[in-house]
Amino acid sequence: MTPKNYLDFISNYRKHLATNRREIMDLTKRLSGGLQKLIQASQDVEVMKEELGRQQLIVQQKSLECNELLDQICLSLDAAY
Repeated sequence: MTPKNYLDFISNYRKHLATNRREIMDLTKRLSGGLQKLIQASQDVEVMKEELGRQQLIVQQKSLECNELLDQICLSLDAAY
């Protein structure tokens, strides 16, 4: 191998190495961004679960009130006929 070929080999190796490093850094940033979005989504889901729990209690309360009101209406109609 001649010195010129050796220097060309080293130059090509360094270019290829730089290209691969850029690609790996880009993929790392992309993966990191995706991971951050997953973490944020998980936190949002936890907040929504708490809100859903509170809303379900309200719905259950209102359902009971509606059923009681329907029972009263049915009793009133039965008494009228």
